[in-house]
Amino acid sequence: ITLDGVRIYGYGHLLGITSVFPNSIVEDVSFNVGGFDAESYNLLASHIKIETKDGNFTEAEGEASVSNFILSGYITAPIVKNKVSVVASARVSPLRLEYKAGKSILEHYTRSFNDIEAGIYDVFGKVSYKINGKHQIFGEVFYSMDDFGYGNAKGTAYDRMEWYNFIGNIRWDYRMTPDISLQTTVSYNKYGSDQNQEKSIDGTYNRLGVCSLIEESVFGSKLTWNPNSKGRFLIGVRGTLAAFDPGSSKIYGATGSDGKEIG
Repeated sequence: ITLDGVRIYGYGHLLGITSVFPNSIVEDVSFNVGGFDAESYNLLASHIKIETKDGNFTEAEGEASVSNFILSGYITAPIVKNKVSVVASARVSPLRLEYKAGKSILEHYTRSFNDIEAGIYDVFGKVSYKINGKHQIFGEVFYSMDDFGYGNAKGTAYDRMEWYNFIGNIRWDYRMTPDISLQTTVSYNKYGSDQNQEKSIDGTYNRLGVCSLIEESVFGSKLTWNPNSKGRFLIGVRGTLAAFDPGSSKIYGATGSDGKEIG
């Protein structure tokens, strides 16, 4: 999955129940299962390409929704009419508050999981600037977070897991002629996940932490020529600087027979 050309590695909230971005910011979606071009990175299976809205340059509009799973809000408005527009979206889940409200009832049935935490939210912001009829600049930021914990935080066991995405993207569009255009982008994306398990075994406290990380910085520029309605020529260059930590773990906080910490 790519969002305005930037790859998203953690694309689901609640282990995939819903996507990390709202449909209110989506302008267009395309799905390809093969025949990938050079713009699609080194994909091997399928590609869901998502393009976001540029915003409304003439008037403000917005929407909001409320459910027991997620609260969301969206707004777009001109900062300078017909020149600068902004798009903003935010979503947060009320699951944590709902659980606390019904905790006294749930504890009777789930005594071994009486400390449940669920934090889910995402935010998106985009600014579009029409310099003139030939030049346009876009800047956007996206962040999402899932944080879950369950067990007995004051007892024998507690498990926690979280994952997050951060994307920053700047794009410059230059319409050289009616048939020829140049698009240049600079982007950064970061995906991280952490899993922690705490257990008390025979009176000894143990904690295991496992974390992984992906970071990518990308520069790309492409020239597109549309000589007619049946043909298109595209040439470009792309450079990627990536860092990948597939997973590291550590047992810490445990104590040995001598009372000293292990790890």
